[in-house]
Amino acid sequence: MPRPGFREWLACGPAIMSGNLLRHDGPLQLVTRFEREFADYVGAKFALTLTSGTVALHAAVSALGIGPGDEVLVPAYTWIATAAAPALAGAVPVLVDINETLTMDPAAIEAKITKNTKAIMPVHMMNAPCDMDAIMAIARRHNLLVIEDAAQAVGVRYKGRMCGAFGDIGVYSFNQHKNMTIGEGGAVVTNDKALYNRLMNFHDLGIWARDGYDKNGEPPFIASHSRVTEVQGAMLRVQLQRMRGNMQAIQRRVRLIRGAIESKGAV
Repeated sequence: MPRPGFREWLACGPAIMSGNLLRHDGPLQLVTRFEREFADYVGAKFALTLTSGTVALHAAVSALGIGPGDEVLVPAYTWIATAAAPALAGAVPVLVDINETLTMDPAAIEAKITKNTKAIMPVHMMNAPCDMDAIMAIARRHNLLVIEDAAQAVGVRYKGRMCGAFGDIGVYSFNQHKNMTIGEGGAVVTNDKALYNRLMNFHDLGIWARDGYDKNGEPPFIASHSRVTEVQGAMLRVQLQRMRGNMQAIQRRVRLIRGAIESKGAV
């Protein structure tokens, strides 16, 4: 994984010198610029940066209106944040078996669906994509929402499209151990303007009461306060610029490991 270094340090200077690190007020608008660049990179209309991948998952669940009485299908193998996000919203996480890919097994999903199931939350584990074709087909068949947890697969593609760009909301992490990192951070992407407004409401407590904010008819609700600063926006812009080279390096390592295993006749 990439380590922040000189380029990130250098990018923070203008943000600090601007004298205002608030994402909405800072004169350089570094967070907003990163969000536009990240949305374009992923292939989504909207992106929003938050303080962590866990918070981003919670924001996604809340923005979709999932709450008490609802069930969310999550893989049995994942980081605890995946199951914690529905629980934080008052919903029930329901475990679904994984297969040899270490991701949610599409063949095991339908047996877990009940009248209370509201969403499926597939997780791309350790840069290994889920079978999104099968999962999206099941979701459409049962009229379920899809929250795509791509925290461990920033920059990874599935059949030509970026992981995180298939579901109603895609979720990413910029934790120290991810493909992009600023130590801690996260993001959500969506193509739905109403969902974007609800995500914005979640991450910026009271934004609906401020002058100039277009809530697009979405009713306000009380949530958290999880905005990032312009310093984080500056670092994320540099990290995003490095992604192509980082992913090429990962792919080279995968080919080397695969070649070494195949040469021993292990596969």
